[in-house]
Amino acid sequence: MDPYTVLKNTTADFRFNYNVWKIETTERMRRKKEKETGLSAGTIILMDMTGLGWAHMSPTAMAYFQEGTTTNKLNYPETLRRSFLVNVPSFFSIIWDMITPLIDPSTIDKTTIRTSNYLNELLEVASIDVIPSELGGQGPPLGSGGEYIPFDTVTEAIIQEIPAGCSFEKELKINEPGKLEWEWKIETHDIGFAIYRLDQLGEHKEVFKYSRLFSNSGTLEVEQATYKLLWDNKYSWTKKKVLHYHLSVDTPIIKAD
Repeated sequence: MDPYTVLKNTTADFRFNYNVWKIETTERMRRKKEKETGLSAGTIILMDMTGLGWAHMSPTAMAYFQEGTTTNKLNYPETLRRSFLVNVPSFFSIIWDMITPLIDPSTIDKTTIRTSNYLNELLEVASIDVIPSELGGQGPPLGSGGEYIPFDTVTEAIIQEIPAGCSFEKELKINEPGKLEWEWKIETHDIGFAIYRLDQLGEHKEVFKYSRLFSNSGTLEVEQATYKLLWDNKYSWTKKKVLHYHLSVDTPIIKAD
């Protein structure tokens, strides 16, 4: 997995739903096997760690990993029988120390970590015809996954450079109730994003919760008021961000001073 590409081109809701769909699909297979055999069935996970790098350990990627493990622990306990991490790099012990606090202790106890010479251990729990050929078995190869289609453009985008340590704000004065639509992306890294409604006293009410994102699109029912969209890069000391954004609303807009 390329975590940066996944996080840049998907939303948090999509990743959560995908994680649940993946687990539910496995659970249906497990329950079907129990019904067919009358025996208890469990899951064996085999992960090839070839290509693992520090990009997988970025704060955003780690937050995504933690969300997934929490969901699994709370909703799908005790379905894992064994977990094998193979072809781990030499520095994996450092990464393992970082992620073990996020994993259920029972899962850690069931996990085997190997740099090489793992085929005999895999054969203790699986037949050779289902172990992928890249890992010494006779099963179907893992392959390279699906084709990646990048999210390269935002329709009719305005491009705005946001220096390190700065933020960019866009204020819209809405004259009539309607719907605000937005779509944006950052060329590299992430940025803080939020939407606020300003009252007559100039107080800000958050109507889209501040989040650090790579891209986002959405709609918002708006009323007669001034709204402010914020892209925040103040937390970055060295990296400027290049924003591509497009806004539309189905009511007349007067640009705020």
